[in-house]
Amino acid sequence: AALHAARYVDSWRVYVRQPVLLPCVALALLYMTVLSLGFLMTSYLKWSGMSEAEVSGYRGVGALTGLAATAIFPPLSKRAGLAFCAVAGVTYQLACLAAGVLPTVVAAAAAAAAAGNRGGGEQGNKPAVGQVRVLVAGLVTSRTGLWLYDLAVTQLIQEDVRQDLLGNVYGVQSSLQATFEMLSFVAGLAVSNPAAFHWLMLGSLGSVAVAAGLVWSY
Repeated sequence: AALHAARYVDSWRVYVRQPVLLPCVALALLYMTVLSLGFLMTSYLKWSGMSEAEVSGYRGVGALTGLAATAIFPPLSKRAGLAFCAVAGVTYQLACLAAGVLPTVVAAAAAAAAAGNRGGGEQGNKPAVGQVRVLVAGLVTSRTGLWLYDLAVTQLIQEDVRQDLLGNVYGVQSSLQATFEMLSFVAGLAVSNPAAFHWLMLGSLGSVAVAAGLVWSY
C-alpha cells in the first residue's frame, strides 16, 4: 500500500511539472458538468416535457456536431497551431453554452421566485418549450468546441510530454477527469429537485468558464 501511495504521489509530481498542466486541468474541469445529454440532463429535459424520441434526436445531432471537429482540427491546427485550436475550441464551447444556459437560468430563477411567492409547486416552475430548445441548441452546438479542445490537448500532450512520462501523465489525467465527473453526479444527487436544476447548469457553466480562463492564460 505504501509503495502504491508513493507511486501515486510521484505521478502527481510529474503531472504538475508538465508545460501542458493548465490545458490538462482545464480538460478535466470540463467533465464536472451536467451540460451534456447524459442521464442527468436527459431526466431534466423529460421532466420539462420533451419526449424521449426528441431527446434521442438531439443526442444524434450532438454526435454529428462533435464529429465535425475531427474535420476542422487537421487544417486548423496545421494553419494556426495547437494552442490556437485549444483556445478556439474552449471559447466556442463556452459561448454556445452561455447562449443556451443563461436565458434558461434567468427564466427558471424568475419562475421559481414567482412560484414561491404564490405558493406554487414544481409544476409551475417547468420551463417553456422554447426555452428548453434554446438550451438544447446550446448543448448540441457546443460539442464541436469540446471535441476540438479535446483533440488539441491530446496532441499537445503527445508533443510536449516526454515519452517515458506519458503513462504517468495520462494516469493522473484520467483520475482527475473521473473525480470531476463523479462530483457532477454527487451534485445531481444533492440537487434532486428538477425545478432547481438550473443552479446545477449555472455551476457547470462556471466550471467551463474557469477551464476557459486556464486555457486563455496558457
